[in-house]
Amino acid sequence: IGGLTAIREYMFVFGGLVFLSKVYSTVTGAVYPAFGLVFGKAINTFSLTDPHERRTQGDRNALYFFVIAVISTLCIGVQNYMFGATAASLTSKLRSIGFRAILRQDIEFFDKDENSTGQLTSSLSDNPQKIHGLAGVTLGAIIQSAATLIIGVIIGISFAWQLGLVGLACVPLVVSAGFVRLHVVVLKDQKNKKAHEESAQLACEAAGAIRTVASLTREEDCLRLYSESLDGPLRESNRTAFYSNLLYALTQAMSFFVIALVFWYGARLVSFQKFGTFQFFVALQTTVFGAIQ
Repeated sequence: IGGLTAIREYMFVFGGLVFLSKVYSTVTGAVYPAFGLVFGKAINTFSLTDPHERRTQGDRNALYFFVIAVISTLCIGVQNYMFGATAASLTSKLRSIGFRAILRQDIEFFDKDENSTGQLTSSLSDNPQKIHGLAGVTLGAIIQSAATLIIGVIIGISFAWQLGLVGLACVPLVVSAGFVRLHVVVLKDQKNKKAHEESAQLACEAAGAIRTVASLTREEDCLRLYSESLDGPLRESNRTAFYSNLLYALTQAMSFFVIALVFWYGARLVSFQKFGTFQFFVALQTTVFGAIQ
């Protein structure tokens, strides 16, 4: 009963910290749309004909930028600290529960090859660390990005609905471009690492039994087997390098294609006097640049 009570208290405190972290992440996500509003107002200030009014509005906009910078600094710092602290606490709890579960296993559990000392120690270290990676700063970045996208689209549509809808239609292209970059850069490294596991295992076995290898004069055979184990990953890497790099280059340029489209359509709407330059820059900054962020 005491253990259950302690777990309930822990989950209550953990949930409260995560909720506060989400609040700060949402505020951080609203920073860039707020920047877009002030930026559009600052651009519109340059069209004022009265020098005194132009200077007054410019100073006020500069003050708004400074306030946004201060709020962003505080929110990002608190967000990263709270998510890091909650993730570290959760990781520590998971490691404690996992170690307790290992100690309570039967003898035959440890006789299996997949339950060796090194494997259990590695699992105890790596698996909670994966939870830490998701529940920590990464979760804050996900919430922050979602808040930036949602708030930016709402502001863009409210100021210039035609341009905001065009920017909203281009959001999947920009977001998918980021996903492709993630797949090409990060997931390809993981695939290469998995492809080289066989060769790495072969090298470890040969190095661990180097005395036996040397006594049997099998150095050349080990070198040949190791080289052959590298041929497969090398061919696969060369085969996919061209297409993956071409796709990566296309996704890198996708943001500029979208900016060009929205800028061209927005310029046409401004020329037709559908709305002013202030609404145009606000919609451009909050929708397109918000999606890129």
